[in-house]
Amino acid sequence: MKKLSEIETDVKFLTGSRQISLTDTDGLALVNRVYRRLAAALPWAEFRISDTSIVTVAAQENYSWPTAHVWRDVTLIEMHDAATVYKPVVECDEEYLWNLARREPAASFPRYYTRGRSAAAIEILFAPTPRFAGRTVRLTGHTEPTPLLQAEEPTVFLALSADDALAYLAAGAWADHDKGKGAGDDLRGGASRILSDLFGRDVLPAEL
Repeated sequence: MKKLSEIETDVKFLTGSRQISLTDTDGLALVNRVYRRLAAALPWAEFRISDTSIVTVAAQENYSWPTAHVWRDVTLIEMHDAATVYKPVVECDEEYLWNLARREPAASFPRYYTRGRSAAAIEILFAPTPRFAGRTVRLTGHTEPTPLLQAEEPTVFLALSADDALAYLAAGAWADHDKGKGAGDDLRGGASRILSDLFGRDVLPAEL
């Protein structure tokens, strides 16, 4: 959980440039772009979350998608059953089956869920509609990192070596920008070696 200022110090050392700033507009854009890419490249526990902000309303089909996080993927959606035990809801990817389920009367537990857009909002929909109010919905998946905006903000990585890898990648991106494409390849190789040790497998620079 290094602070952005500490990562900036590392990037200056790795590139040999004292002029780099990761807290101005361009620097923030660069480091956050690299941060998001690193978060998406590997199965970090730090970005796996469960959200329980949705609670059913009797006979209501659609619910606003949670906006507290920027979701990269959703791996499981569950809902409390009558015994208040979480039970998976199956995603429906066939329009015909979805429309059949929507025509059924409200049920104690929905057969399917799907996602869609209504006006400017993303929604999750259940069919048949839940018969009972007060059932908690649990969404599990991976999110993008919250952008780093100030020098004293830390990353969410638990291992300092993950922050080291982020610094190598940011330095590589800076080198490409400053000296031309490919100038940061050796620095990305440094990140690759750190991440290979962390995850116990070869993490190639091309993945990053």
